Amino acid sequence: MSGLTVRRLVNGKESYVPGGVGFVDGQKVDPAAPWKMPVQRFMWADYGVHPGDIVQYSVVPVIGPDKDHLQLGTEQASALTAPITVSGKRSPHVSAYFNKGIVAARWVSEALKQVGKDAKLADLIKTPGNPLRNALSGLLRPQLLALLKEVKDNGGEIYAALYELNDPELIPALTALGKKCHLLLANGAFKPPDNDENKKVRQDLADRVDLSNRLASGDHFAHNKFVVFCDAGGKPQRVLTGSTNWTMTGLCTAGK
Repeated sequence: MSGLTVRRLVNGKESYVPGGVGFVDGQKVDPAAPWKMPVQRFMWADYGVHPGDIVQYSVVPVIGPDKDHLQLGTEQASALTAPITVSGKRSPHVSAYFNKGIVAARWVSEALKQVGKDAKLADLIKTPGNPLRNALSGLLRPQLLALLKEVKDNGGEIYAALYELNDPELIPALTALGKKCHLLLANGAFKPPDNDENKKVRQDLADRVDLSNRLASGDHFAHNKFVVFCDAGGKPQRVLTGSTNWTMTGLCTAGK
């Protein structure tokens, strides 16, 4: 056996989860037979589905003496899984959303090559709408923005405590709430000389939101990352918590 491929049905349509790595450098995906670049280890992930999709999976061996003579071992394939509807919802009141943040992955290297030889990841992830930024931030970034927009549209308010803040989409979403954004902002991973990683954004937000400062020192960090979302009457409706910093690197290069 040369590896395995993951056959999937997405809303009833058959496809294969991309393996992403060939047997030799420069090997191209065969659109008619993507399984010829199989998964070559016992771990895989599917980034090609979206919320609301109904999916099923089957693991199929890819066999052959070499890369040019591969075939599907359909007789040895596993049965299809039961249908699963893609959603972040874990229970009626708990949902989880994740980014990708896999900067060491081959597909990220290939995406950078397509941009150009001088492409820098730091430049791409700070550009709203950039395809690589969108891909790396996964479902987490759009969900954060959707929650903030919902509060704005409903005339609600938020209470947030953040460790670091510099993301070019999240900052405008916060400032759009004006004084209904009650923000407790720390000084991040403080370093000399001013010990305030958030100094610039703190100055920018000072008169635009209801800002309070929590400046730690010594061996302590104000490592909070949570938001309470309230309705127009000030009643809490949702709570967001997690390990993701509200920064470009937190959303796009650190898997959470």
